[in-house]
Formats: sequence, structure tokens, C-alpha cells
Amino acid sequence: MRRAHAALGVAILAEVVATSALKASGGFTRAGRAAATGWTWLRHAPDLPAMLDPNAARVAVARLFPKPAGH
Repeated sequence: MRRAHAALGVAILAEVVATSALKASGGFTRAGRAAATGWTWLRHAPDLPAMLDPNAARVAVARLFPKPAGH
């Protein structure tokens, strides 16, 4: 749960930085776009704790490419 809170804190900080960069430059910088994209992705993530699980990538790949029957 601490990882989820830390990730959310980082995402919020990234949004603040992106907003500050946007205001300072009068438009989106490359870093500002990246931070805004990351925040949007986190905000719409269906299950943040599951995404932070170290085995999540392995499980996702296993779902995409299931082993044939009999293996």
C-alpha cells in the first residue's frame, strides 16, 4: 500500500510540475506533456496496487499469450 501512496504522490507532483511548466512557458514542453500523460494514465488506471505488483508484467504476458493445452 505504501507503494501505491508513493506512486500517487509522485503522480500528483508530476501534475503540479507539468502545470507550472505550462504556465511558465505558455505551452506544453516535452517534459510537461510526458508528466501530463503519466498523470492521465495513473488517474484512469483500473487497479493501481495490482499494477505496482512486481509480478504484474509476468501475469499480463501470461494472459496475452496463454500456453497451449497440454503444457
